[in-house]
Amino acid sequence: MSMRVLPLLLEDETQRAIAQRNGLTDAILQEMALFSDSVDFNAAAFHALVLLARPLGGKEGSLFQGSMINSDILSSDGVGDEMNGIEIMLNAMRRFDSNELLQAKGCWAIVNIALVSTQRTMLLKRGGLSVVTNAMRRHPYDTEVQLRAVSALVNMVKPFDALEGEQNKEKELLDSMVDSIADLVVQAMKNCCSHEVILSRACLVLGNLSFRKSYKTSLVETPDCMEMLEWCYDTYLENKLIQKCTRDTLVRLGKKFPPKPPKPNKSKSSAAEESSKNTKNNIERSRSSSSSLTAALQEQGQISQDSMSNSDTTRTGALTQEDDDVSAITSSSERSSVIASPRQRKSEKRFSFFRSKSKRGS
Repeated sequence: MSMRVLPLLLEDETQRAIAQRNGLTDAILQEMALFSDSVDFNAAAFHALVLLARPLGGKEGSLFQGSMINSDILSSDGVGDEMNGIEIMLNAMRRFDSNELLQAKGCWAIVNIALVSTQRTMLLKRGGLSVVTNAMRRHPYDTEVQLRAVSALVNMVKPFDALEGEQNKEKELLDSMVDSIADLVVQAMKNCCSHEVILSRACLVLGNLSFRKSYKTSLVETPDCMEMLEWCYDTYLENKLIQKCTRDTLVRLGKKFPPKPPKPNKSKSSAAEESSKNTKNNIERSRSSSSSLTAALQEQGQISQDSMSNSDTTRTGALTQEDDDVSAITSSSERSSVIASPRQRKSEKRFSFFRSKSKRGS
């Protein structure tokens, strides 16, 4: 019961800071080792570790350069038969790999723990990548597991902030897993294609992998990897993260994009508006002259009331026809603004393509 209540207390930042300073992380990990057979206890413990590893002043899902968790039990090797904290976590995920709740909580804790480069290296050395990918493989349609797993991979495969001397070690550990990671991430994008957050995190994983030259061939040869990146780029036009990440990744993988169209010239637009204004003025002057002539002829008896009525009807009909033309143009313009752009139509075809292909594969 106390482990279930603990996450509620740790939501308070003041309480969390006190817990972090007084070694609560070590105590929780030791309890996980003692009660290794209880899935509920371990799931609640993972939830507490999520909060303990969360940076102070931050919220879940943001990007940070460090974490407030600073425990020797996480980053140091165990002594003798003693396991370090990360090994305790990973063993719990291996034991209960069929429990989607625990897998989601475990991957969620890894998201924050991997923010620290030494802890991330320890995760890789202890087999963290295989544990996360196994969770994705065992629960391919559970959106919570897929979200937490791809978020964990974002931090575990990022290439920039490893300590000097550790980057080569991390690359060696990633080399044997890159094909499996890319394939599972693409499958997650297919299975969760309506979940924008999962897609954005998946694009970040592929983007981080594409920074390593030796992995570009693996990404290009991964089935439907390029197609899914292009589909995300064509579909989520308003998501700036997806737009930038997918475009940059595709460029690094060799795709050529057409140059962006130039912005409209304001001077030409002003000239067109001036020409339209002059045309309207000429029409008004012509109408005024016609009315004056009609009045003069009527006074001289050279035009009958009936013919004047017919003339008004003809003039009115002409004006109505012009108004209809304007309405037609306006309607056409309005319609063109809601017709799917070529990119959108292309994405719809590609969407149906990979959905049907995924069904056939399953």
